[in-house]
Amino acid sequence: MRLGEVRIWTSWLLCSVSLLPAGVVAQPDNLDCIMDPKRFGCVNFNLPSDKANAMLAEACKEDPKLIGCTLQRFCRTSAAFLGTNPCSPFSLLATVCASDAPTLNGCRTYAALCRYGSLVRQCANEAPLQYLPSTSELERIVPDLCAEKWVDGCELCEGSEASFKRVCEPLAVYSQFCRQVPESPSCSSMLQLCNSTSVPSNLCPPPPTPPPPPPPPPNNTLPLPTWRPYLHFSGPEYVVLPFFVARSALQLGFAVIAAFLIATTHEVVNVLRIYCEQKWVGVIERSNGVTPITASPVAANNDVPDGETSPTCRVFGRRSTTTGPIDDPDERGPLLGVPATSARSGTLHRVKAVGLDLSIRAARMSLRLLSGTLFVMVVLLCVTFNVPIIAGVLAGWGSGALFLGNYAVAGVSHGTYE
Repeated sequence: MRLGEVRIWTSWLLCSVSLLPAGVVAQPDNLDCIMDPKRFGCVNFNLPSDKANAMLAEACKEDPKLIGCTLQRFCRTSAAFLGTNPCSPFSLLATVCASDAPTLNGCRTYAALCRYGSLVRQCANEAPLQYLPSTSELERIVPDLCAEKWVDGCELCEGSEASFKRVCEPLAVYSQFCRQVPESPSCSSMLQLCNSTSVPSNLCPPPPTPPPPPPPPPNNTLPLPTWRPYLHFSGPEYVVLPFFVARSALQLGFAVIAAFLIATTHEVVNVLRIYCEQKWVGVIERSNGVTPITASPVAANNDVPDGETSPTCRVFGRRSTTTGPIDDPDERGPLLGVPATSARSGTLHRVKAVGLDLSIRAARMSLRLLSGTLFVMVVLLCVTFNVPIIAGVLAGWGSGALFLGNYAVAGVSHGTYE
């Protein structure tokens, strides 16, 4: 190459550099993509971070209140978000230059690189922060926000504070306000921004504390018992009461034992009723001065002397020292219509007889209620249709009759068994 041609090319390059915008303090090496970003070879072009930082610093020097400049400060104090798209140098530059202040000197390179029709992917991959109001919009609403809730930074946005060297940052005031009053309608853009992308945590309102989870219901994984109207051998099974549920084999075994004891107790109460009825007849007859007449040899053998009467049944009666019938038809006992002794005639005898009658009736009612209650429990056990439980009921009835049945013979002979 001749010396003249070298001088011509050198002069052209110097002239081109001198014509570049003064604000582009550090231009990228690939000038072709900045001049013509619509070329296919510029698809993977990336503006270096150091050059983007230099351009952003120049733009923020011209207008420090821009939201992109405040956002850069938030990114620097929130190390966890450094390197993410909203905090990348190119994204911060785009936040300043895309629509907020595209005419600043520091934004000329961005405006050329990402103009309409550009094929550079970096312009789309590191786009401006969405949903955030522009600087002019925030400047307009900041006075209303400070009037509603005074927060840090409001004093810098007052006209009377112009003497201070610090600058009013609308985004900082907006962030502080929304962190303290997140339910305000003015914070809808901030909440939408914080819910849509990763932004510095010190910019967004803290997330609401979730309520504690409700405690799991008891036996959440256990099946509920269902009524099965057919004979079966397994649980789960309700046993008389709703809180007694036989699920396992061990619990079913306890249910069978309970059924056995309930049925045995029911049989014991029935035998006790029969036995006491037989004794009460004798007590009433002796109270009226009549020697008890046995209806059969068996009953005679089972009739114990007055001194050996069972305490359970004897407590309702009173022994008499006079025996033998009285033939006077005018002296009759009030209970059985049998003749009364001449020594017991009169008002005193009648009062005692009525008291004895009421005592026997009360005892009879108590035993009947107890027997009926046990019988209802036995029925509830049987309607489970659970074979082991029903077997426990039958075994209880059978054992009660086996060991206590002889005590009911005397009562049957008197016809007192119901």
